[in-house]
Amino acid sequence: MSGVHSIEDPHLLHLFDGDPILNVYNSEVINLSAGTPGPDLLKRCVEMFKHATEHRMVNTVVQSQQLALCV
Repeated sequence: MSGVHSIEDPHLLHLFDGDPILNVYNSEVINLSAGTPGPDLLKRCVEMFKHATEHRMVNTVVQSQQLALCV
């Protein structure tokens, strides 16, 4: 196929880790970006998210049972 060009597309750990100015890991660049953390940071929170979700689901079931008794 003629006219097809390839471009460099490096793997990014975070939305803003591209060079040169959007690299949040570069301490020489002022980072004024805001947003959710990237997967490199979120993967450390998996167990906390799991625990919080299980806790919330138990409370939701208990509250639903209590409401059913009130009807």
